[in-house]
Amino acid sequence: MVTFHFSKGLQQLEEALDILQGSLCAAGFSSKAAYQVILAAEEVYCNIASYAYQDGLGLIELSYQIEVDPLAITIQFKDSGVPFNPLKLELPDVSQDFEERRIGGLGWFLVTENMDEVDYSYVNHSNVLTLKKFA
Repeated sequence: MVTFHFSKGLQQLEEALDILQGSLCAAGFSSKAAYQVILAAEEVYCNIASYAYQDGLGLIELSYQIEVDPLAITIQFKDSGVPFNPLKLELPDVSQDFEERRIGGLGWFLVTENMDEVDYSYVNHSNVLTLKKFA
């Protein structure tokens, strides 16, 4: 398992996503699947960095593991910010015209549409969000 720790900085995130993408390509993920994973990981990270910590200070942990048979990646995000279960969010109605839709929620919609499994738990005072994508 590969783990990164962030103090909400975007500079480290770019490096971590580059490493993650390299791992996906080396493991044999298609460019489409790799793009979907990177998109979801970046969206989740940015949401945690923007909303998890009321005082603006806090750590984010991103871990991932690639499984071979079947080929899949599991990514886990942990933060000790405000408890928040994104699975309870109401997804936007993308069939509506753009002008009629409520603001927000499209990023989370992309995460749920691009990942095969999404799970949330609150363990030991930490939000734990787990994403899984099969190649």
